[in-house]
Amino acid sequence: MSKIFAWIEEQLGRLANFCSDAIEDLKSADEKLSEKLDELDDKARAEIKKYNNRQCGKAVAVGFIIGVVVSLLIK
Repeated sequence: MSKIFAWIEEQLGRLANFCSDAIEDLKSADEKLSEKLDELDDKARAEIKKYNNRQCGKAVAVGFIIGVVVSLLIK
C-alpha cells in the first residue's frame, strides 16, 4: 500500500512541477504579447498621425485653390 501512496505522491509532484512550468510559460507569453500589442499600438498611432497630416495637407491645398479661384472671380 505504501508503494501506491509513494507513486501517487511522485505523480502529484510531477503534476505540480508541470503546472509551475506552465504558469511561467504563460507569464512569459503574456509579457511578449503585451510588448507586441504596445508595438502595434505605436505603429497604429503613427499611421493615424500620417493620415491626419495628409488629410490636413489636402484640405490646405483645396482651400488655397478655392481662395485663388474666388479671388480671380471677384476681380
